[in-house]
Amino acid sequence: ANPPQEDEDGDGVGSACDNCRGAVNPGQEDLDSDGLGDACEACALTVDSGLIHSLGLRADGTVWTWGDGASTPIQVPGIVDAEAIATGRDFALALRSSTGTVVAWGENDKGQLGDGTTTPSAVPVDVVGLGDVRAIAAGRTGSLAIRDDGSAAAWGSAYQLLSGEVQ
Repeated sequence: ANPPQEDEDGDGVGSACDNCRGAVNPGQEDLDSDGLGDACEACALTVDSGLIHSLGLRADGTVWTWGDGASTPIQVPGIVDAEAIATGRDFALALRSSTGTVVAWGENDKGQLGDGTTTPSAVPVDVVGLGDVRAIAAGRTGSLAIRDDGSAAAWGSAYQLLSGEVQ
């Protein structure tokens, strides 16, 4: 994890990362030769977007969301170990690197959160009965996961695609 940074301009990005934004920074040392200066490694983002919201995954494992009324990124509570993100129409997923499990939040009318209910959640909830996950994907109202053993699981409207264990 990276120490907290001062955010002088209030944009939700630490001041040391303001000039990073995934861009090449020729003035910075780049020990791993990935084109991103070493000082910016903790600021790198993977992004995905849904209908009216977007997600960003920082290199430190935190997940950030914006859109749907929020113009600046807001950290998703309780996620500090994400290795992948995916967004559906109006819900989101994160794959937790520490456990190989998946959390979901947002709308849930088709069971897309995978928690056995159709109740929406503003905070991440565990997808039940799912572990050892290595990849995730989200569609309009359904989700898919690939486990370490190569098997697939589906929930929400995607459940009809597979005979997976998660419903």
